[in-house]
Amino acid sequence: MSPIVTADDWKAYINRGPWLLVAWGIAYLFIFPFPNYIYQHWDYICSLFPSSVYMFVFGSWFMNVGLTIVGNLVFSLIYASNLPFFEQYKTNKDQPWPWRSPQENVKQNFWSMLPYSILRVITNNLMVIPILFLLYPRAHALGLYSMDKEKFPDTFTLIWQLIICCIVEDTMFYWSHRTLHNPRIYKYIHKIHHEYYHPITLSSEHAHPIEFLVGNLLPVMMGPTILKSHIITLWLWILIRITVSIDEHCGYTFPWSPVRLIPFGATVDGHDFHHNQNKDAIFASQFTWWDALLGTDKGFHEWRNNHFHNNNNSNSQDIKKNFIVQEGENDKGESDEPVNVKRTSRSSSKKRN
Repeated sequence: MSPIVTADDWKAYINRGPWLLVAWGIAYLFIFPFPNYIYQHWDYICSLFPSSVYMFVFGSWFMNVGLTIVGNLVFSLIYASNLPFFEQYKTNKDQPWPWRSPQENVKQNFWSMLPYSILRVITNNLMVIPILFLLYPRAHALGLYSMDKEKFPDTFTLIWQLIICCIVEDTMFYWSHRTLHNPRIYKYIHKIHHEYYHPITLSSEHAHPIEFLVGNLLPVMMGPTILKSHIITLWLWILIRITVSIDEHCGYTFPWSPVRLIPFGATVDGHDFHHNQNKDAIFASQFTWWDALLGTDKGFHEWRNNHFHNNNNSNSQDIKKNFIVQEGENDKGESDEPVNVKRTSRSSSKKRN
C-alpha cells in the first residue's frame, strides 16, 4: 500500500505558490457567485425549454457537449501556439506532441486519426440523447432532478452533494476502468481509448460506446440519482466532471488549474503514465486513494521517483528507457501498435538516452 499523499505530491502542491490562490479563487467563483447568478435567472432558464423533459435532456446534454467543445477549442489554440509560457508546464517532456514529432509517420498517423476521433466523440454524445429521454419518465416518477426554484439547493447542500458525487464517481470509475483493462475484454472495448498514447483533450471522450456509457455516463449520473439532487446540482456536477476529464488528458500540469485543489487529487502525469504504460496503474479519475490502497500506483511512483529525482543515476535511465520501450503494450504485454505515437525500439531509445 502506497501513501495516499506522497512527498512528491505535497511538494508539487506547495510549489504551485501564488497560482494555488488563483485555483482556489476559480473554485470559489464556481461554488458561490455562479450558482447564485443561476438562481437569479432560473425562471428565464426554465423558459428556454418547452417542457421539463427537454430541460432535463438537452440542458444536461448541453452542459457536457458545450464544455467539451469550448475546452477542446481553447486547448487547440494552446497546442497550436507552442508558447513557452504554456509548454513549460507540459507533463511529458520526453516526447514531442505527435503533430510536431520528427517522425513523419507519427504526424501522418495523428492527422489521419483526428477526423475519426472527432466523429467518435460526436457519435458518443449523440447516443446519450435518446438514453436521457428514456430515463426521464422513471426519474420524474421517483422525484429525481427537481427543477423547482423553491427547491434550489443552498450553498452547504450544494457543496456536500458535489463531494458525494465526486466520491461515488471516482469509486465506480476506478472499478469499471480496472475491469476494462482485463486482458479478456481490453482489446474489444478499452483499447480504443488507448489509441492515444500521448493524450490530448480530444482523447478524454474518445472511447468505445460501451465504455462511454458504463465507464463515463453511469458513474457521473449515479451520485445525483442516489441523492435525488436538484437539476442544477446535476448540471454543476457535469461541468466539474468534464473539466476534470479535460484537465487530466490535456498533457499540461497547469498550476492555476482548480482541479487539483487537494493534495490527494489525481494528477495529469499519472494519467499520462497510464496512457503510455497501459498496464495495471492509475485507474482512478479524481482521487489517489483507491490506487494507493490497492497498490495500482506502484509502477507510476517508481517511474516518477527515478525519472525526476535520479536523472543522473544509471538505474533512472533504465527506468526511463523501459517507460519509452513499453509504450503500446497491452495488459498481456503484447505489442499494440499505436495510432499517434510510434512504438520506440530498444535500440532507438538507447540513442535518445
